[in-house]
Amino acid sequence: VLGGSDEYASVVTEFKGTKAAHLSAVMAVAAYLEAGDLTSAKEYIALYEACEGGIGEIINGMVYTLKGDIAVEENDLQSAVVEYQKALEASDDEYTYTTALRKLALVYETMGNGEKAQERYKAALVKYPANAQSYTKYIKE
Repeated sequence: VLGGSDEYASVVTEFKGTKAAHLSAVMAVAAYLEAGDLTSAKEYIALYEACEGGIGEIINGMVYTLKGDIAVEENDLQSAVVEYQKALEASDDEYTYTTALRKLALVYETMGNGEKAQERYKAALVKYPANAQSYTKYIKE
């Protein structure tokens, strides 16, 4: 079972150009970020090649979200906004979309733009009302 960043990285190298390699690149980046290895995370995110099709769109959305996470770690909040917005445009998958939307709202809050953050939380409620409990706690009336 894969689980560490090095194992994912080996799949990226061995199966270059396949969807398995693309997904493994995403997982490697996430693992490196979790471990605090920003250099390796940036190295593997640079290896990612955009995918097509349903699963490809989801993976693309995940990649943009991770790029946003890297930007946040580098305290480049404006770049994070751009990447999270790209994630929203890349995939309508509920998990991918709501994850990027929540992170985008948090960045706006950090930037002192509560109005835009609130717009994002409300957009999540409209798009995925079944997740209302996840977002209503953040909405200020």
